[in-house]
Amino acid sequence: RKLGADRWVHWGNERAMRAVEFPLYERVLSIQKVVLSELLDAGTMTSVLNNARMTDPKEKPLELSEVFRSLSDSIFADGKSSVIRRNLQREYVGRLSSIALGKRPGIPADARSLARLHLKEIGTKLADAIPNEKDDTAKAHMDELHDQIAKVLDAKMTTLEP
Repeated sequence: RKLGADRWVHWGNERAMRAVEFPLYERVLSIQKVVLSELLDAGTMTSVLNNARMTDPKEKPLELSEVFRSLSDSIFADGKSSVIRRNLQREYVGRLSSIALGKRPGIPADARSLARLHLKEIGTKLADAIPNEKDDTAKAHMDELHDQIAKVLDAKMTTLEP
């Protein structure tokens, strides 16, 4: 409630006559997109794979599978649905879809396989949750994501690399 724009017209406040709503959901999503971009970047994923290869196995290096598992489990954790969570889930499924379909250059093959695996798991989780959901907005969201995932899993992969 306190994030609204100032309604007073004065020097330095040219926004006084514009809409007073603060774009909270868009702002939160833009921050979440930055995090997803960093974690699901081709260079980051390649570095994780290379670091795991160069590290002594006794040291338990970070594995690419851990990155995907942590993201999927936290983004699709059971709990009350909110606009912020639904926006993040849409974004994440979109990025997994892009990776699984091979639409992003430089993505390691293991990342494509993991993205496909996580899309399957999320699709199954959504299919199980849809019949029990009481909130129409959350139900529509889950149904839409489930359909999107099904289409991605049925689609042919595009290979950008030779």
